[in-house]
Amino acid sequence: MKGLVATERIMSSFKARNFRYLLFSDVLNGVAEQMEFVVLAWFVLMQTNSPFLVGVYGSLRYGGTLFSPFYGIIADRYNRKKVLLLVRSGFAFLAAYLLVLSLTDGLVIWQVFLITGLFGCVRGFDGVMRDTILPDLLADPATLSNAVGLNRMARDATQMVGPIVAGLMLSKIGTSDTYVVIVVIYIFAVLISNLINPELHKIMDPSTSVLGDISLTIEYISKERVVLSILLICILVNVTAFPTNHGLLPVFARDVLGSGSTGLGILLAMFSTGALIGSIGVAISSGLKNPGKYLIFGTLAWHFAIFLLSQSRSYGLSIPLLLAAGVAQSITMVILTILLLRVVVPELRGRVLGVRHLAVYGLLIGILLSGAMADAWEVPVALFVNSLIGIGIVALMQVAGLLKHLFALK
Repeated sequence: MKGLVATERIMSSFKARNFRYLLFSDVLNGVAEQMEFVVLAWFVLMQTNSPFLVGVYGSLRYGGTLFSPFYGIIADRYNRKKVLLLVRSGFAFLAAYLLVLSLTDGLVIWQVFLITGLFGCVRGFDGVMRDTILPDLLADPATLSNAVGLNRMARDATQMVGPIVAGLMLSKIGTSDTYVVIVVIYIFAVLISNLINPELHKIMDPSTSVLGDISLTIEYISKERVVLSILLICILVNVTAFPTNHGLLPVFARDVLGSGSTGLGILLAMFSTGALIGSIGVAISSGLKNPGKYLIFGTLAWHFAIFLLSQSRSYGLSIPLLLAAGVAQSITMVILTILLLRVVVPELRGRVLGVRHLAVYGLLIGILLSGAMADAWEVPVALFVNSLIGIGIVALMQVAGLLKHLFALK
């Protein structure tokens, strides 16, 4: 009986037809993204043998988040379905271009970096659109928290499956044939997105000044201390925690654990498995009390897992540590998104979420700094420093009184 209740809770938002289409499209797009990351990260590492350049590649995937506030304005001004289709078509186009280069043996490092920079813009835009359109697809607003949890579960599942599939395919059929599969998956994601029929939102007046919109958003965030605290935590984890699995792990797998591409895929999958477990836990926890406390706990636990990973030299021991890091990451990011969607006024949703995704730009900085530390010293040193900085800043936020707004949330 309890199992049926849990299943009913976890699938409550899945009853909405439009949400199902978004979820299926997200799954396909996410699988292709993760496969592409493993393929290109391994290509850069094998071609350059430089942890720093692997970090540069990883950071370029997120460089487009610099323009996230403008993505949010577009999300509030224009038809969200049409914009989403255009953005997801961009994934397929860029992947197809890299496939052509690979098939003609013309793929070189500078081209990978250039296309990845463009991919970063598309990826950042897609993140803002995905979050902004989500409430428009739900028949029952009460299922919003569950929808966020399910959406995160889907993304976590793709991060679990994608790296393993890519690692195995790389070792069996090579880069070009693997890229054929990636392009096909991206195309199917676009086709499914076209089936979405969201409720039309109130479109902003296009004549409104862009700078005026940005100014209004900044003023709102500065006055709403809860929103400000959430965004500060978002910046922190992007600088100190996310570089672990988005930049350092390929080098850690090869140089510290002595693993190949298949082993890297398994490590990334273990992190994503933990994230999936965390997402499931949040999705079935309806009416979660004191969510702000869970956000703080998840942030601290995530950095502590990274600290323990920095001390590991064993492949077997690294697996449960990455699993634990994935659980903490998911709790942190799912609750962070739920809180923003709950507390931000609807008319500013796209613009505030644009700023939230701008916080992801901290990942670019974090990956570059982490890559530089790994180049100068070792990967474990970079992990160790990141973990201590993360825990230390959370402590400073508490001393400064910035966390009291989160503790007060019911």
